[in-house]
Amino acid sequence: MEFEQVLQGFQQRLTEASHLQTFFKEKQFVVLFEIGSNSYTISLSTLHGQVMENTDESQKIDLTIQADEEVIKKLLKGQDRLQRLAKQNQLTVHGTYPAILKAETIFYLNNVHLTP
Repeated sequence: MEFEQVLQGFQQRLTEASHLQTFFKEKQFVVLFEIGSNSYTISLSTLHGQVMENTDESQKIDLTIQADEEVIKKLLKGQDRLQRLAKQNQLTVHGTYPAILKAETIFYLNNVHLTP
């Protein structure tokens, strides 16, 4: 499955997940995924989610995750946890601790109904 399809599927599930809307009451939450020389941004708010290839330089990034494609796919599909992958040195994450916890929660709760 192409990485862009995994991102789009994640974003679509998140948009439909009314139980996660409380995470986006205050402001938009932006996650940047860096895979080699490619970058992808998921921008999430109460009204919609948006996936973009490459990054708008003026956009505030809440969290940056650097890893290879397969590791990020596992994360987005709920097959592993953000902090566990970071502890295993399979990915690097940059952001505040609250942003990391928020992302961890969103990744997990967005995939609770999926089977690995």
